[in-house]
Amino acid sequence: VEPKHPVREHLHDGRLMETFVDPTRVGNVGRFLNHSCEPNLFMVPVRVDSMVPKLALFAAADIAAGEELTYDYSGRFRNFPGASREHKALEEENSLRKPCYCGSRTCASFLPWDSSLFSTPASSP
Repeated sequence: VEPKHPVREHLHDGRLMETFVDPTRVGNVGRFLNHSCEPNLFMVPVRVDSMVPKLALFAAADIAAGEELTYDYSGRFRNFPGASREHKALEEENSLRKPCYCGSRTCASFLPWDSSLFSTPASSP
């Protein structure tokens, strides 16, 4: 799992709240779940007595015994190619991206990428 995954939530008043999840030092068994472009789990931020969410994973369909549990590292579900502009990344961004080896029929070829995580104040528009 790559560190610093953004979890974006749209609030009722139209604002966007962003929480960064970084399992580098603190994590649980979820750090061993792999990415898939066709995951069998979906993620829901859940808050109980704290503004810091727990990231709950739920089965999207029946999961067979011995089947690998996977989720989309971007936090979206069924993140098919073309579903977001992240899959239309520029050539130079692709050189920085890590390849995806999930093997799904609709594999996006690269792990989810959010270039805004790597922009600096000087390079921001």
